[in-house]
Amino acid sequence: MISFRNLNSCTRLLALLFLVLLFSFSQDLAGQKAFAADWSTDLILKGKTEYNDNVLFSRSDEIEDFVLHGITKIKIKGRTERTHFLLDSSVHGEKYIDHDYLDTVNTLNYLTLDHMWTERFNTKIKAHFHKDKTLQQELEAAGQPSRWGTRYRYGSELSGSYAMTEKLNITLGGGPNYYDYVDNQYPNLLLWRAFFDNSWTITQRNLVGSRISYDDADYENSTTVRTLSGTVYYQRRWSERTDITLGAGYRHTWTKYYSYFLVPVSLIDGRLAYIVEKEKISDSEDGFIFNASLNHRWSQRLTYYLAAGREHYNAVDARSIDRTFVRTRLKYAITERMDLGLRFHYDKTQDDLSNGRDNDNIMVAPFVSWALSEHLKLKVATSYRYNKEKLRLNKYHRKRFKGWVSLTWELPRIFANH
Repeated sequence: MISFRNLNSCTRLLALLFLVLLFSFSQDLAGQKAFAADWSTDLILKGKTEYNDNVLFSRSDEIEDFVLHGITKIKIKGRTERTHFLLDSSVHGEKYIDHDYLDTVNTLNYLTLDHMWTERFNTKIKAHFHKDKTLQQELEAAGQPSRWGTRYRYGSELSGSYAMTEKLNITLGGGPNYYDYVDNQYPNLLLWRAFFDNSWTITQRNLVGSRISYDDADYENSTTVRTLSGTVYYQRRWSERTDITLGAGYRHTWTKYYSYFLVPVSLIDGRLAYIVEKEKISDSEDGFIFNASLNHRWSQRLTYYLAAGREHYNAVDARSIDRTFVRTRLKYAITERMDLGLRFHYDKTQDDLSNGRDNDNIMVAPFVSWALSEHLKLKVATSYRYNKEKLRLNKYHRKRFKGWVSLTWELPRIFANH
């Protein structure tokens, strides 16, 4: 059984390393006159009113409602010559007008501490804590329909980078992530990740590299999925207006899961009964992976972003899936204060196992925004999402329309010492 206690030794190690870096940061601060380090705090306040015609993204029992959102986001940044610190935290409250049992408060919290020990060597520690609803997060991340439930996510990562030469850089890192489903709708997940990356700067505009990564996903009392992947990539700053990234590689996945079956047994009185037994089954799957992105500013008014790829994904219900995706965003500045834009998401997921289920998910979201002042922005947007789920014998369809109006107030550097 997976327990958060399994993370104790790793948590202690990461906490110790974090304290070492924090001590180095304090020493760095103490060595500068009058606390010359740059500290600042950014604050963002956002209110949103939304109509949602299928809150649970259900294929049959559709619930529609108006939702009031309140979001507070704060960023605390600290910087010295050798150390960078960032705390990014947000709280998101949702109030459902007709279905108050769906009311929720979610939070996203990220912490990063980056310290340069020498001119060649630096380390970085990342940590996060999230409380969210599984449904919306999985739809955004991978186009995967799921149940409405509360989830806690904890995670950390330690990495170190070393500049072998002025052009060659290597990075090694990894860490644990824990997913806790408090409603017991899905098995809890302990996910370990490790990676090795090396990059070569050919010119100021061209970079090539390779990356090897390993994932070990252990679902509580359920499936174990291990994935080893390797990619080579190329990044180019084509011009001041255009950046591109291309990558391709291969991955191999090992899956172990339980198969349940009925076994007939004879009772003392001669009657026949059945008992359920389980058997651990091992399987493997491999395939090509790739990623590509384009960030282009066509003119002073028109910008375009496109990302596409194929990757392995660990689903919440202990499935190993192959995911192909497209993400694009188009924005046109009608005036200096008014923008018109469009977001498009496409996800196609297929079970690695032949008897699984496949999903096609499309999301289209046009929007228009006005800068009412330097720090105040009004946005009107809609989105339409369609999902087709294909099982061995059946097909199911889901769709959802949302429309909303939001007002965002940004207060950069409300507290700063410079």
